[in-house]
Amino acid sequence: GDPVITNIAAAADGLYVAARNGAASTLFRIGTDGKSTPIKLSVTGSISPPEEGPGDLATDPRVPGAWAGVSTWTTPAVWLTTGSGDTPDTTTNLGLAPADTAQGDYVITETTILARDNKTRLPLSIIEKRGTPHDHQQRVLVEGYGAYGISEEPFARFVPVVRGWVDAGGVL
Repeated sequence: GDPVITNIAAAADGLYVAARNGAASTLFRIGTDGKSTPIKLSVTGSISPPEEGPGDLATDPRVPGAWAGVSTWTTPAVWLTTGSGDTPDTTTNLGLAPADTAQGDYVITETTILARDNKTRLPLSIIEKRGTPHDHQQRVLVEGYGAYGISEEPFARFVPVVRGWVDAGGVL
């Protein structure tokens, strides 16, 4: 399918696989029976890929379950743990970081646009304050890169200046 696998980690109950479609990550478990089960993340965002370490997906092969660090465009990262027992396909916030009560103040739209070649779909994240009027009067800051055979992977990462821009009425 369309999602790109970004990390795989082994636990006692199977393999945990992080994938992304645009900047939004998904998580699923391939059990010891070979069946794939999607796991609902309680936070919509990105699970960082392993660049110089394990990334933000962690397991212990001696115990079932996984832990995932999820970042969003407007809130600091949170650590989630997969369920067990009656709810193995959900996650719970471990509460390792203070709760961000402003999370609901923002609207993040993950979509795609068609590239100039009319074949390639490019991921697009639109970040705005909830209630921002769509009257073509807002300042829009566009960021992107893809040249010389190098492209940036679209991972949502909390950067305070983004939240400041959006809080001031801008759209990113």
